[in-house]
Amino acid sequence: MFDEPRFNEMQHFLMRLYQIGRENLNVQIDKNLVRHELRKYELSSGDVKYDGNYVECKELFKKWIERNKKVQGLTILYELDWPYFLQFYSTGDRKYFDENPYYIKLYIPMKQKKLFESVNILFDYINNSKIKHESKVADKIRTDNVIIRLINDDIDSALKIIDFVNKDKIIKNNLNKTNPFVPTINGIGFMYETGISYNEELATLIADYITMCIEKRHAPVLSDFYRWFKENNQSIEVNNIFAYAIGEKNTINIKDINEQREQSKYQLLTEAIKATFLKYDIFQAICALKMLIEEGNYGYFTNGTGEIAYRDCLKTTVTMDDAIRYVKTTLNKSGYLVDDDIIEFCQNVLIKNVLNEFCEACYITYMNYDKEQLESALKSKIYKNDSSEFSRFSKRDVNRKKNYRDIIEKYDRNNIINLMKLFLQIRAVDYEKSEVDEIIELYSSSITSFDYHDDSEKGKTI
Repeated sequence: MFDEPRFNEMQHFLMRLYQIGRENLNVQIDKNLVRHELRKYELSSGDVKYDGNYVECKELFKKWIERNKKVQGLTILYELDWPYFLQFYSTGDRKYFDENPYYIKLYIPMKQKKLFESVNILFDYINNSKIKHESKVADKIRTDNVIIRLINDDIDSALKIIDFVNKDKIIKNNLNKTNPFVPTINGIGFMYETGISYNEELATLIADYITMCIEKRHAPVLSDFYRWFKENNQSIEVNNIFAYAIGEKNTINIKDINEQREQSKYQLLTEAIKATFLKYDIFQAICALKMLIEEGNYGYFTNGTGEIAYRDCLKTTVTMDDAIRYVKTTLNKSGYLVDDDIIEFCQNVLIKNVLNEFCEACYITYMNYDKEQLESALKSKIYKNDSSEFSRFSKRDVNRKKNYRDIIEKYDRNNIINLMKLFLQIRAVDYEKSEVDEIIELYSSSITSFDYHDDSEKGKTI
């Protein structure tokens, strides 16, 4: 069902970024640059300005609003706090999409030449077909300038729209390509979205990979990026979409999609527990899960300070029953959950998702030098936010596959102290009356028996 992967275009895109970085040393290859380049990749002539920026089409917003004022079943909305898009949606259905992060997303990139007419034809068809949707048109010509969102299991409508687009001569002749990393059906981008941005995660991975290539003066190769992606991507949903784009999967399997959504919800819960622990402590994380399970109260989870608002995402994604089911399944338990079950689950989540990685990074510094160096490194990080005393690589890792200092740099003072306390708590080391320097000394003494494996297998034990 899905189109053949566009390997040559993927490779060309990676090389283009590499050349940008090599030829412009003052340009940082970050996710924002990658997303910018993805959005204008191989646009047709006339759809990119002479300076490489997007061609604007915001003047059409008023025309679309005026044209569709009296059209029943279709609502068009322009919001000042979201000025980059004009929203189109089936009247009365916006609430569904606001409350449900799971949906089908279609990318229909249109050229400037007949954009007004093409958009009218498309939404007339969707509206007349009474398809429930929430869609948007960007204020610039991009590879994602027209996006249609459909109810999560409405594949029939998605395929009808794709078929219509390919049969309508005006729209068909006015299409640009999606970026090559988007899976397509008959040239139209097709994704299952689950609340995590595939394009955002992909851009981050590409940026990190290209940066590494520039540092090593090694031109990017798609097969190498494929391995990089597999080793560094932590998102089930992103991996699933990439599998379609790269050709590992070629048919839609609803059972697999539903299973992956369950995994996605479980992952969101574990990430929320991790974020709450890092911001507060283990007791807050346990309390947050306990209140969700017993009262359906999400208020004790942190909302986070990064790109994911954990508390808000949990409210619309993970139910009380979901949380209970995940704890029981993980612990292989039936019957009612007790406090010890919640504590055990949280500890298991934190050991797997954050503590082992942190302890491994600390252990490498101890192994490369000694306990005193580790203590000094921890103090510098906690008191000065300086990670430079931590080892970057294991002396045994001749290929330098993993930069351990990068792991440490992700955490702030409070995070580091909470991680040390959690380690000591699991090891049954009494730290309750200890000051920070004493906790550092206790932790550094205990980490010397950390069970580290050079084969870098996941699931190391502490």
